[in-house]
Amino acid sequence: METIITWLLSVQLWTEPPPKIALVYQKEFATHEECMRERATWDEKKLVALCLMKAKDVRPVSQR
Repeated sequence: METIITWLLSVQLWTEPPPKIALVYQKEFATHEECMRERATWDEKKLVALCLMKAKDVRPVSQR
């Protein structure tokens, strides 16, 4: 099995009280740079935008 790293842009709305986090948008990217470019468009809004590393375990085609 092989591990592939991707980047997940997670845009969230944080409200209080009581503290709550609501998912607004998610999208996966191949590189950190792509994720950060997309994140910049969300930084202007009153939302929390995070680029998170995501590891995926994939099985090569020959092992399926």
